[in-house]
Amino acid sequence: MLRQRNTCIAQRALSSNKRRVPFVSSIRRQAMKITPNDEPLRFDGDNSYPDCTCCGQCCGLNVLAITPEELDAMHECIERKHVHPIDRKGERCPLQSPEGGCMIWEARPQVCRLFNCHVPRIEILKQNPSIVVPEDIPLLDLTEEFVRGRSGYEAIARLMRTAAS
Repeated sequence: MLRQRNTCIAQRALSSNKRRVPFVSSIRRQAMKITPNDEPLRFDGDNSYPDCTCCGQCCGLNVLAITPEELDAMHECIERKHVHPIDRKGERCPLQSPEGGCMIWEARPQVCRLFNCHVPRIEILKQNPSIVVPEDIPLLDLTEEFVRGRSGYEAIARLMRTAAS
């Protein structure tokens, strides 16, 4: 039932000229009350913080999973902007610029978009019980990469090289 509901939500969102309820609009609400007319919030490309200052704190995340669509968007942005990832030995994101910002900010994955320097993610989820993570979108599980000692960034770089060939 939940899978069917998530699929319907995704179809409705895509068929309505990509009209989505922005993640940030609900954060601004003082009291989150779900009514039958409310559309569930979704983890998608439109969900990010309006006050992102490109501080680079999210560049230290250990990225465990990204969607294939996110990988494609990252790869396309890297090619379009002629970005040259920086080898940081897996300690920070290779797509962080020397100045500290993200070189592919508009195509950064959801894990980066949801990072908020000021509010822990668990608090965001508590404040937004209507967030729906669709079950029918595959994630690229990079956990094994960490078990073998590679960082998530190295794994993403490897996947991007594989996708390019």
